[in-house]
Amino acid sequence: MKCLKYISLTFLVILISLSHFAQADFYERRYNPDSERIDEAEGRQRITAFRNFRYEGDYSFQFALIHLPRRGGRDMYMGTLWGSWNAQGPITRVELNPCTPGQSPVRLIIQNGPAAKIWSLDKSGKVQELAQKDWFNPLFANTVYTAFDLSLSFLFWDNFTYQGPHRVMGRPAQLFIMHPPQDFAKNHPGLCGVYIAMDTSYNVLLQANVLNSDSKPVKSIKLNTFQKVREEYIIKQMDVIDEITHDKTRFEVTQAAMGLSIDPHYFTPQSLSGENPQINRNNYSSAR
Repeated sequence: MKCLKYISLTFLVILISLSHFAQADFYERRYNPDSERIDEAEGRQRITAFRNFRYEGDYSFQFALIHLPRRGGRDMYMGTLWGSWNAQGPITRVELNPCTPGQSPVRLIIQNGPAAKIWSLDKSGKVQELAQKDWFNPLFANTVYTAFDLSLSFLFWDNFTYQGPHRVMGRPAQLFIMHPPQDFAKNHPGLCGVYIAMDTSYNVLLQANVLNSDSKPVKSIKLNTFQKVREEYIIKQMDVIDEITHDKTRFEVTQAAMGLSIDPHYFTPQSLSGENPQINRNNYSSAR
């Protein structure tokens, strides 16, 4: 239980997945919106389609992380992320700025896919690959957000169990439990899996919960609102909640730039110590 205190979920692959709304007609024709039970083969097909979808071009989001503790005042962190794809899967560069003077920004490269990896820039300016055990450390001391939140790597875990249909957040959904690979489970014995709810009509992620060894949720992610930006659907706001302390951190997009072409160099670990990609401000559209 203790080792899971700071485990939470992420938003980056969710951002990618939301473009499935553009395929609404396909899914509504194919799948019964009343959430009839599907078989294991169709479940795997849905998960595969979710993993393989991508935006048209690269993208960038300016966002706020708003920490809302159950007690006490709130903190706000401003950040920017840049997203693309390579042969291994989705890849993202993130810079998150502290709200306290004197703290260094957090810089990460997140390579998602079946063999997920995360690199960070330390205070000395050295780039290092994060060990899996360090993925669960808070990005800043008083938030529930972690590097694991920015990877959503559990969506690429190959072993899953289909749980059946259910209504989630008022939507018909299909439920799955994603089981961690052997090496991941060995490093985190308190984690038995991640429960996910996929919208039946649109095949997007509605909700996810990290489950402890007693199969009880210790962290959850809830998608609140979405927005269409230049013909692409993105997440507008979502909450990551510590189910033990009831603290939450809200992710909110403020500006979005779609259909970009970002030099692949900026998605290499060695680039973290250099300048961030420069996106013309005219490419951003307000998401407020």
